[in-house]
Amino acid sequence: MSGCMSGFQTARYPPDKSGKTPGDHTCDALRGHGLRHPDEATSHDKHAVPTKGSPVKWEAEQDSKADEMDELQLLLDLHKDGTRQGPGGDDETRLAIALSGLRGQSGLRIADIGCGTGASTLVLAEDLDAQITAVDFLGGFLERLRANAKAKGLSERITTLEQSMEALPFEDGSLDAIWSEGAIYNIGFEEGVRSWRRFLKPGGILAASEITWLSATRPQELQAHWDAEYPEIDTASAKMAVLEQHGYTPIGYFPLGEHCWLDNYYRQMQQRFDTFLAAHSHSEQAQAIVAAEEREIALYERHRAHVSYGYYIARKISD
Repeated sequence: MSGCMSGFQTARYPPDKSGKTPGDHTCDALRGHGLRHPDEATSHDKHAVPTKGSPVKWEAEQDSKADEMDELQLLLDLHKDGTRQGPGGDDETRLAIALSGLRGQSGLRIADIGCGTGASTLVLAEDLDAQITAVDFLGGFLERLRANAKAKGLSERITTLEQSMEALPFEDGSLDAIWSEGAIYNIGFEEGVRSWRRFLKPGGILAASEITWLSATRPQELQAHWDAEYPEIDTASAKMAVLEQHGYTPIGYFPLGEHCWLDNYYRQMQQRFDTFLAAHSHSEQAQAIVAAEEREIALYERHRAHVSYGYYIARKISD
């Protein structure tokens, strides 16, 4: 989600009167594609009286939660009509499928974690003989996914689950594959590959795209941005080492091309800005979101040679 990372989850917004950015509030509120449920968030209001049981503090906490929900709704409204909520592409999902070796197998069980409106979920359902559980914290995205699946005649292959990626209900050793395009950073790449491993059968596949340096050095502006946003950003070789350290054999890797960012994500989002602003009466919050997205797009366009999502495909090693 905003303030956390690239894609739907990226841009930094100006601070509000409490000193927090909308992205800070929303990151605190969401941990699943979105991240932590708003009911778990703590108040950031500096004016609340720090007394246990204080009505003023309680009211401030409720106001903070209400603000977080408002920001979440704005972000949902901006991104729900997008084909994707972050960089990617159907061809790239199919390339990952090819590298995984799953095609041709029957009766697969797959979880697509942080699925958004289901771009990758639909490709998996079209291309594989599989039952897919599409997991996202945001019910609005899952509603759109169900509609898209029905339109494509894929509903019987897809089950949606509104759930945090930190509290997945799968049984140990129950999945043939875990997919996660542009979402694993929400709990951190290392934590994701470590904690999700137990859900995979021996020899099961993990396929995840993750923000990745494309060069050994990069401009200071870009380095500073990502150091602040996501300290786990690293080169592909370092990410593969993480996979190896946590019981996987890397079997495939490729970086997403510029079209995955520009044609498949940013340009489509820019076309929605005017409608989004009009729908929200050009409110201060809505304008801040659009301005932050524009800054993010400009940063990528300046430094696209140095950063992208890397797509990692790995096989679980038997214990």
